[in-house]
Parts: sequence; structure tokens; C-alpha cells
Amino acid sequence: MTRVGKEYVSKRPTFRRPVHMLLRASYSHHYRRMPPDLMDILDFRSNNEVYHPVIRAVQSVKDYVCSGW
Repeated sequence: MTRVGKEYVSKRPTFRRPVHMLLRASYSHHYRRMPPDLMDILDFRSNNEVYHPVIRAVQSVKDYVCSGW
């Protein structure tokens, strides 16, 4: 039984790694399509002058993402 257990443990990562990488790649491609849609929906505003550089940066990212580059 110990030999079978060691064999299972030694072979498990070789199966697990490709499956993990496949699932990870699948989800990363799915979420990569979401920012343009979110940028179209969300509108960022602030009355605080301190946050205006951040708002301008977000607007620049929004322009870049929505330009279809």
C-alpha cells in the first residue's frame, strides 16, 4: 500500500499541472474581454481635487481600451 501511495503522490502533480494551466488560461482569456465592457458602463467622477489625476488616468485607460487597440 505504501508503494501505491507514493506512486499516486509522485504522479499526481504531472496530471494536476496541465489541468491547472488549462483552466487558468481559460479564465484569463475570459476576463480579458471584460474591461472594455466595464469601461463603457462605468463613469468615474470626483469633486475632490486630490483625485483628479486618478480620474484623468482612468479616463486615459478608458479611451485606450475603447479605441479597439
